[in-house]
Amino acid sequence: MKNLIALWLLLLLVCSLRGQTNEPIVSEVAVLTIHVSDTNTHDAVFHFLTDVLKLPVDYYPLMLGQRRYAAVYAGNMFIEPCGPYSKMRYTVKDFKALFYGLNCRSDQSPSLIATNLARQHIACEEESPETFRIQDASLGEGIYLAVSAKARDKPGEEREASLRSAKAANNRDGLGFEYVKEIWLGYAKPAELQAWREFLGASGRVNDMLWRLSQNQSIRFVRSEVKGVRGIVCKVRSMEQAERYLKETRTYGRAVDGRIELDKGKTFGLLIYVAGQ
Repeated sequence: MKNLIALWLLLLLVCSLRGQTNEPIVSEVAVLTIHVSDTNTHDAVFHFLTDVLKLPVDYYPLMLGQRRYAAVYAGNMFIEPCGPYSKMRYTVKDFKALFYGLNCRSDQSPSLIATNLARQHIACEEESPETFRIQDASLGEGIYLAVSAKARDKPGEEREASLRSAKAANNRDGLGFEYVKEIWLGYAKPAELQAWREFLGASGRVNDMLWRLSQNQSIRFVRSEVKGVRGIVCKVRSMEQAERYLKETRTYGRAVDGRIELDKGKTFGLLIYVAGQ
């Protein structure tokens, strides 16, 4: 009888553990949003992304109410300039353009996402049956952060394949943009960094400051009094080619630790690096 009870308890333990997963909640960043201060800046940022970085258009600028939206394809995610948001409270003042939103995709089911967020005591809002907006102060302050279990459909996959081909054609010459290699997230206190580590899970940990989400996409944490997305690093085919192109287009800023920082005056304040590795 005792053996049966012990076996029953073991089965309960196994079933409860199956409800938890070692797989990370976030599988990749699907959309990176850029908030802008006004519609003129939106137009300028959109043309910087398409004319200088040579990123193909997912959809052209359109107005919804007082805000303008557009999206381009960056190889492993979409970048979406949008705004202005007059009632939004930002941690940065007097900006032209600001990396703001991370719309993430998850390989977990909606119920499992909800379970794992609750297990980690992470406050969230269910924006749709598949999408959860993170509202935990340690993670969500200074940023829009959402996780979605919505699967790619066939038209979406075909559209992305078409954009991937267009991006490759656009970048045979010029910058040689391939994909967004790193997203830099700012943290002010060790407790905030620890909250991010627990949220992302141990499986993607490369070192104390770098987490790999997928084969070609990582999050790097940087100490900063300003939270949120501090910048991005873009992978290019050739640093020599990229340097020539950036100087020709007068968007070269400076060389930093084997990377090239683009001139912030030409990126409307956005911190953008290119790197070959």
